[in-house]
Amino acid sequence: MNKIKLATATAIVIMVTVALGCIPSSADAEGSDLIPVDLNQTYLDTIGVESSGRYTLSGGYAYTLIDDLNLGSNFLYFAGNGSLDLAGNSITSKSNYAMIVAKLNNEGQFTVTDSDNGGTVSGTTAGVNVTSELTISGGTFSGRYGAFISESGGDLTINGGTLKGSDYGIYQNAGSCTVIDGTILGTTSGIQCTIINEFKGDKYVPPYLEVNGGTITGATG
Repeated sequence: MNKIKLATATAIVIMVTVALGCIPSSADAEGSDLIPVDLNQTYLDTIGVESSGRYTLSGGYAYTLIDDLNLGSNFLYFAGNGSLDLAGNSITSKSNYAMIVAKLNNEGQFTVTDSDNGGTVSGTTAGVNVTSELTISGGTFSGRYGAFISESGGDLTINGGTLKGSDYGIYQNAGSCTVIDGTILGTTSGIQCTIINEFKGDKYVPPYLEVNGGTITGATG
């Protein structure tokens, strides 16, 4: 087990390459309590898009993507506990993020799976922006980064799937990232963890990275 806690440096880049045995996933976003919902453009139309380009998808649901979504400049905003099964389909957005997972009333445990394989999530900056607790067990996330954890923090667990970026597979400014299985690819490096002094404050949680398995690679490591 490799545990890396970053707490003092101004800018730190972590480049980790591992090829360890697979560890089965046991994470679930309270799946037994979630109400199943088929997710497609028709469903989004019933929700309506906000002026910011956001489709807000409420917590408490197990969403299954039943068709490809081309969101244009819009994006999906998952609030609270829930799950998403890509089911071999794709989410594409020209927005910074194809999807954001966030807390609602201090609750935010979310899981992404891909039961049929081949599912993808693609945004301009990142496939997903993590501000709650997200477990990825399947699918391919891509953009400049596969996943992004900003200075506002979030907890990301990788149990499977692929995160790939034209710069970094995962870009982390705060919060925690745990890699158990899966593939993380970056043209520059697999994972970048950065502490920037201007973000420091009482509520700021420096990046914490733990690698237990999977494969993390980049041009420099």
